[in-house]
Amino acid sequence: MNNIEIAEQFRKYLEETDVTLTSIAVATNTHQSQVSRVKSGDFKKVTENVKRICGYANISVEVARKDISAGKSILIKAIDDVWDKTEPQAKALAKVIRSLKNLT
Repeated sequence: MNNIEIAEQFRKYLEETDVTLTSIAVATNTHQSQVSRVKSGDFKKVTENVKRICGYANISVEVARKDISAGKSILIKAIDDVWDKTEPQAKALAKVIRSLKNLT
């Protein structure tokens, strides 16, 4: 389930109940702004906070493992194509990959 689908289900839950964002924040020990982000779908990852908030609303947020596996295979192939199998280059490639974290 992606963030838009989670947000749609969460908004439906809020419409069907009298629960406020503040009460959900208190019950899940999260900040109200995080609850608001779930409501709007304004998050990139399903963090522990998102899981707690969705759990409160009985929304399953399981990440599809097959989607992750496909991406992992692509990355492994790309690394294998350029890596000379030495530890120094492995460290250099890891550093480059980690530097890209904030691009998405």
